[in-house]
Amino acid sequence: MSTFLSGDQLRGQTNIVDPEGDLKLGEIVLLADEKTGQAPGHKTRYSSMHTVARIVKNAGSALTPGHAASYVANTGYGTQVSGNPADAAAIDGIVDPEITGTVATGDTFLLFVGGPATVIASGNIAGPYIVSAGSGKVKTAAIGTAGRSGRVLEDASSKTDGQTFRAYLHCDVAN
Repeated sequence: MSTFLSGDQLRGQTNIVDPEGDLKLGEIVLLADEKTGQAPGHKTRYSSMHTVARIVKNAGSALTPGHAASYVANTGYGTQVSGNPADAAAIDGIVDPEITGTVATGDTFLLFVGGPATVIASGNIAGPYIVSAGSGKVKTAAIGTAGRSGRVLEDASSKTDGQTFRAYLHCDVAN
């Protein structure tokens, strides 16, 4: 059974559990829907919602903050990620977009799996749902598309490749 706890103090960091702390992997944390990292003590609140994240370990090559990630097949569901999902596939989560630099192999970090999050666009954002674009970025999908992993939360029609936008994730229960 997972304990739900505030993960706000873990946001934007790697190596959030010690190397012997594998029992913490997969633990669920709740984050306020806000942007941190500006002037000390200053936060921008987006809404009253919360983002759900899991503490996971990178078992693959370096990961980019804000990019989609996939759980390790068979052995790592909910605890280990390794690379980006295939094109048009379901997203298992979004690498904490507030991390500076990349997430190296073996690093532990927050993987955003539910609720509002900032994601990175691949091309024009025109549909109501998101799926993987295969590069770590996300693209939109129509109603009824397999692998839907979230909804677009803002008018993102003017967003182009590499720009960020807000989406409501439902990665752990993607349909």
